[in-house]
Amino acid sequence: MSKNIIVEYIHIYSKNNTIDKFLNENKDECLICFSTLTKVDVVMVNNFCKCYNNILICSKCFKRWYLTDTRCFVCREKYMTYQRNINDTIFIINPMFRVRHSLICKDFENIRNQILKYSQSHVINIDDNNQITEQQNIINNILISEEDITNNIQNILNELTNEANEITTIEMQQINQNNANSSSIFSKFIGIISLFGLLLFIMGVSYLFIDLAV
Repeated sequence: MSKNIIVEYIHIYSKNNTIDKFLNENKDECLICFSTLTKVDVVMVNNFCKCYNNILICSKCFKRWYLTDTRCFVCREKYMTYQRNINDTIFIINPMFRVRHSLICKDFENIRNQILKYSQSHVINIDDNNQITEQQNIINNILISEEDITNNIQNILNELTNEANEITTIEMQQINQNNANSSSIFSKFIGIISLFGLLLFIMGVSYLFIDLAV
């Protein structure tokens, strides 16, 4: 069996599996941020190394960890380096979760299209008084996903703008400091010339008195 990490919604995985032997201190808390877990959060089933069996983690922490530092929480072995343009062969992630959180890989568009195709003929009952199509749910999630991508791009642009403003501020401070240093040097130079001129004047007056005295 190949090494992999299964990532599934907690409420889906727990229907057919018992979540035990988890690394978390408490079953209802995220391993990283300790926030209370909900149905939108995930369980990680470890088939990669022998350090742990399961981890329960909130969706936000998983996304951050997946995109930046996919290492084992115990032995720190590297699972993979995230790249948008390659297929993920290590993490078997629930397709809806991958799309919802913009965990983009080489097959991302195909995954989205398959979800939409699958949703066209499926209906789920919410309760006796309310029905909603799975298709609508999925489309809404995908639209939210696209909004997330837009927001991520906007956040990056904002960060770049802030960095540019900080750099500009630092450069202006350096320019002002240089100008201040230049002004200080010029003032000292004028002071020295003035002092030298005063000494010459005093010496001239002294020689004049000496000549008058003689």
